[in-house]
Order: sequence, then C-alpha cells, then structure tokens
Amino acid sequence: MSGRLFLWTLLLVVTEAFQPILHRSLPNTRLFATPPTYDDTCDILVLGSGPAARAIASLLAVSDDLDVLLTDTNIDKEFVPNYGVWQDEWQAVVDRYAAAGVSLDGKEVPSSVNRLWKTTDCYFGGSFDIPVTERLRIDRPYCRIDRMALREALSPDSGNGNAPYRMMAAKHISEAFQINLYQPAGTLIHDADGTTIQLETLEQERLTVRTKLVIDCTGHETKLVLREPRGGNQAPPGFQIAYGALVQVDETESPDLTQIGPYDKEAMTLFDYRTDHYVDPEDEAKVGAAPTFMYAMPLYDNLIFFEETSLVARPAVSFQECKDRCIERLKYHRIKVTEVYEEEFCYIPMGGALPAKDQRIIGLGGSAVMVHPSTGYHLCRVLMAAADVAEVIRNELVETAQPNLDRAAAAAYHAMWSPENMRQRNFAVFGGEFLMKQDVVGLRGFFDGFFRLPLPLWAGFLAGWPGLPNNDKHESWWARLWYGLNFIVRIPGPVAADMVYSILTYSIFRNLSLMQSVTPFLGAPESYEYKKNMDTVGDVAAKQEGRRMVQASQITMDLPRFFDDDTGTKAETETAFFLKDDVPFVGTVFPEKKEIVSVASPESTIQESTVQKESISSQTPPEDKNDDIIIARQKVKAQEALLKARLELSKSTRTAETSSQHDVVHEPVNSSEPMDAATRQERARRAMMEARLKRN
Repeated sequence: MSGRLFLWTLLLVVTEAFQPILHRSLPNTRLFATPPTYDDTCDILVLGSGPAARAIASLLAVSDDLDVLLTDTNIDKEFVPNYGVWQDEWQAVVDRYAAAGVSLDGKEVPSSVNRLWKTTDCYFGGSFDIPVTERLRIDRPYCRIDRMALREALSPDSGNGNAPYRMMAAKHISEAFQINLYQPAGTLIHDADGTTIQLETLEQERLTVRTKLVIDCTGHETKLVLREPRGGNQAPPGFQIAYGALVQVDETESPDLTQIGPYDKEAMTLFDYRTDHYVDPEDEAKVGAAPTFMYAMPLYDNLIFFEETSLVARPAVSFQECKDRCIERLKYHRIKVTEVYEEEFCYIPMGGALPAKDQRIIGLGGSAVMVHPSTGYHLCRVLMAAADVAEVIRNELVETAQPNLDRAAAAAYHAMWSPENMRQRNFAVFGGEFLMKQDVVGLRGFFDGFFRLPLPLWAGFLAGWPGLPNNDKHESWWARLWYGLNFIVRIPGPVAADMVYSILTYSIFRNLSLMQSVTPFLGAPESYEYKKNMDTVGDVAAKQEGRRMVQASQITMDLPRFFDDDTGTKAETETAFFLKDDVPFVGTVFPEKKEIVSVASPESTIQESTVQKESISSQTPPEDKNDDIIIARQKVKAQEALLKARLELSKSTRTAETSSQHDVVHEPVNSSEPMDAATRQERARRAMMEARLKRN
C-alpha cells in the first residue's frame, strides 16, 4: 500500500509541476478553462427606477420574448416631482401605451390624472404697457399627474394587466472614462454577445449579472453614458431650479372663495412673472436680473401647490433664493399657509451636449439629455421616446435572425435622436440660450408674444418631440423658420432686436446649429445609425474584382490574403517575379510549391498560356558567338540563381487547385520553321534555364 501511495503522490507532484507547461503548449485550448458563473442573467438590464426606467421595462416585458430586470437601490421609494402636462399631450402618450399593451391607469386613478384644469393662466404685466393685473388666459387644458398612480401603473405588481418584469435592489458601481470602457477594471465589460456588469446591493454585496443590453435611466448626471467630445460645440447646460410646497391655506378671511389670492381655483397658473410685490428698488433690481416666476396648481378646496421657479440660468439660482421669493410673493398676496405637506426641490439640467455615438449602453430620459432645453418639460417626451426605443430593441433582439447588439444600441439612439430631431432640438437650445440672457422685462415681452401666436405654433415648440400633438409644426426647417418669422413680429421691439442680434452672434461665434435648423443649406447632423467598422473589411467591391482577375490570370495563381473570402486567414502569397523588359521570359514562384510555372512573353504567338506535364528539357541552346547571346546567357544565370533560391524555400506539394495544371510551357527548340535571330535568341534562353534547373 505504501508503494502505491508513493506512486500516486509522485504522479500528482509531476502533474502540478508540468501544468504550466501544458498551458503554454496549448494556448488556444479550453481544456483548463472554467465556465463563468453569474448571479443573474437577463436579456435587458434597466438601471434606475423612475418613470423612464419603469416605462421602458414595462414596454419591453409586454411579450414573453424578453427577460427584463430592473435594478436600483431606490425601487421602494415614491416618485418625488409634481408632474404637470398639457392634457392633449398626455392623452397621446396614454393612447400610444395602450396600443403597445401597457395601461397607464392607476388602481383608482384613470390615466394616472388626479386634476384637470380646462384653462391655463399667465401674468406678464409690468412691462411694455401691460397692466400688472392683466391676465392672459389660454384655452388649453392642463393636468396634474398622480405620481403614485403612475408608479403603480408602471410597476410589475400594478394589477392593471401589464406584463411583469423582475426587480432587484442593487446599483451599478462603474464609471465610463472612454467610449465603452469603464472603471474600476472588470466591473462592466462588453463583448459581441452581451455585457457583464457588477452590481452592489444595499448590504454591499457584489453581484455579477450577464445581459444582452443595458439601458441607463439613472438621470441627467449619469456615470455610464458619455456626452459628445468637447460638448459637440454646445454650450454647457443651463439649470432649472425650483422650490415647491404643497400647502393648505387659511380662507377664513378670503373675500372670494373661487380664488386663492390672485389665482383662480379652476385654472392652472403657468407663469406669474410680476415683481410688483417688491417695494425696495434694490430687491426689485436683484429679482429683475435673475428672474423667477410663480407656478400654481389649485388642487381642491384650500389645498394648492405653489412653486417658485427659475426657468433656466447658468449659473443656477439658489434653492434658498427661490424659497425666499416664494414666501415673499405669498405674503404680498395675503395667502396664509396653515400647513406644509410637502416640499419639493427641483433641479433640472437643460441643454448641453447629446450622448456620444457608438456607445453600447443605451441612455434614456435624463441620461440621454431628453429634457426640453427651453422649458424643462420632460415626462411626455421621455415616455413617448421609450415606446420608440422598445420597438427598435425588440425588432433587433427578437425579430432579427442574427441580432447585432451594437446595431440595437445605435437604433435605440437613432429612435430618440434622429438627424431631424437633433435639428429641432438645436432650435430649442438656442431658445434656452436666449432666455438665459433676458432679465424679467425681456421674459415678460418674450412670453406675452409667444402665447399670442396661433396655438399649434407655440404648442408644437413646447412639445418638441415626435408623436406629440402639434410637433409637426416644428419638424422641418421651413416649419421652424415660419414659426420664427411669426414670433418675432409679435414680441416687443427691444426683445425682437435682441433676438436678431443673438441669432447673428450665436451663429458667428458659437456654431452653425441654429442655421442648420432653419435652412436647407448646411445638411443634417451626423446620424446615430449603426455603421459597420470598414477598417477590417476594406473595399469589398475592389477585392471581389481582384479575386476574379487573379482566378482568370495565367500568371498569378494564388489569391492574395486581401482577396481571400475569409479576411482572417493566415494565407501568405508570393507576388510574381518579373524580369526586366529586355528579357521576355517571366517566371513565377508559388508558395509551398516545388515547381516553376514559366509563361510565354507577350511577343509569343501562344494565345493562352498552358502548362504541360513534361520534364524540363535538357537541351542546350545552339552555339552562337554573338555578343547579345553571351549577355543573355549571363542574365539567364542571374535569373536561375534567384529562382533556385525561391524554390528552396518551398518544400510542400502543389495545392489541389493547381496540381492538375502543367509545370512548364515548352516549345521545342528544333523546329522546321525558319527562325530569325530574335526567335533563336529567345528559345536559347529558355532552353538554357530549363536545362540548368533540371540538372540542379
């Protein structure tokens, strides 16, 4: 037993000692590889748990074809913002989702709408002879989305018939530092078949998930989706900052219970840009330089949501400034707050560069820079875009025989940011830049003229997204130009002059994106559509032509690597060895072959070069004392030496393609036909070379 145990121990020691050698000797084998293990696998991994994330997860999970996993450490938290939308835009979203098989009905709230106002009010008085008390009423319904009902509708356990998706309380730990490259190393890796990503749970446990595609819905300041290099010539984003509060007010001393202060309970107040509540000129000047407006949503009875908002600024107005102004405005209007139920701190980046192209991770919502760059509207845009993105992803992963994940990601970005949609966005980006320049006087004049446009024109600008009502009024360059011409004649002269000046300086010193959006002369922005990397493919047509010509050639008989059907082959090719023009004979050595194929010169009367299976003739050339013959013999000797050296490098037999072909084109030297000196000289050269090659 002890001897057998010794032998087994010796065998194990030897095996361990030689294992590195075995690995080195078999570099391509998978004999010692262990298959990777994952904590979870899915088809689509959605990062985030806000409206964009839950919407795309719900849409992709409609059928059983895709396994969708949503991950976020905030999956149990409620939505925070108070979402206000135009009623016709929201209905377009509801209809689109119903057609896709997703209901937006909350358990007790149809269409997730908890308040509808038939009219919308604005106040722009105090400038350009507009009375402070003047109200601009818009006959376009506005509604408030019940954020809890919307979250319920888009959750796996909604109970409204929507298909469920899976959820996990975990977050990603990666950060992109170049396109498709992430740190820390190994935490997120793409390959042709999918993505491997590490997630971290609330307990700081690391999980490895394997998925085909990753959709990033983590918000505006994502760590995974990179922007176009150097901002794509775009200015950095501006910021919408707002302080909001859901409050109960005391109406015991109210002279009119149909109103709360100056605000009609049956109307939604979209803008109140008045500053008459400031008595101190210094305070009024400060507010005028960095304007804010009141946004008021009367809900029911004496419950109302107030929000003091800086529309867009760079740098941003502080939250404290917005809160102080809100309190000051309510105090001036004698609105007594008895209880504060909620406070909202709204932070929305607007504008900036779009996502970089050729990224595998798909951004959606804030991570794809989908916020309207002039207004901050976002919800309807992102929900409509999610439906388009889900459609193209399902088409690539389910409907396509051989899915290409890079093509799927590119199609998703193209669905959001087609060249025409980018042009429309560029128009709105300029609008945001112009608004940031304005003081409160300029903004009053701007918006008073804006809402006096025909409703489809201004409504289309606010929508700014394909599929939303009235967006067709802004989807082409000439439609945007028509809007601009109609708008500029409706705003006060000083504001119009500033706009013309801003258009010129923006186009000269910033970029030509505005001109590209309102004229046909500068083409379209570069598309996000998938483009195969042709560096590894080359010019296919040229290679096909070369392949045909090589196959038809009587001289070159091997396909060069560039012309091979498989561009990854290791085939090596020797090129033809051409002699000088004054030596008509041409010889070609083929790789890994032993024979020479000699071909008649162009001066020969042979119409097609054929190769005959004969031994090389040993005939010597006729004696001739002519100096030209002596020189020719010396050249033949040089040729012979070079050809012999090449032959020594080729030891294998002729391939199947050329094995049936003959070795030498040979015409007998002794011919009954009369020969002139040139013909005798040519045949002498051939015979001498053939003889010497055979002897060697």
